Amino acid sequence: MPHRRKKGSVIYVAKPKLSFDRSYAGGGAFEFNERLRLTKKGPTKSRWNLDSEIFQDLTFFCYNKKEQVELKEDAWKEGYFQSPMWPCQEIVILADELVIQWASDLIKGARLWTD
Repeated sequence: MPHRRKKGSVIYVAKPKLSFDRSYAGGGAFEFNERLRLTKKGPTKSRWNLDSEIFQDLTFFCYNKKEQVELKEDAWKEGYFQSPMWPCQEIVILADELVIQWASDLIKGARLWTD
């Protein structure tokens, strides 16, 4: 749920329990695991390992301070999704059931980091 303090700034606060599986906390940090890496290895963090069979036909938006911009099909390269370096701050995907299942499997297969 977003909380707005000043125009253009948003803090997202997790719910106490995960919406699709209430046996999990609603927020936290994962222990590092290569399976959780969404970016391709290499010098740039703008190349994402996303399964094109799941993600390619979905709508992606990026947000900057002034507007919402729809990312075009040319963002898909051979073997990865190329996120724009500018003007994006966040990328939002209009998810379908396959993406929700993909995210659920990713989260359920991860271990939470503890001190």
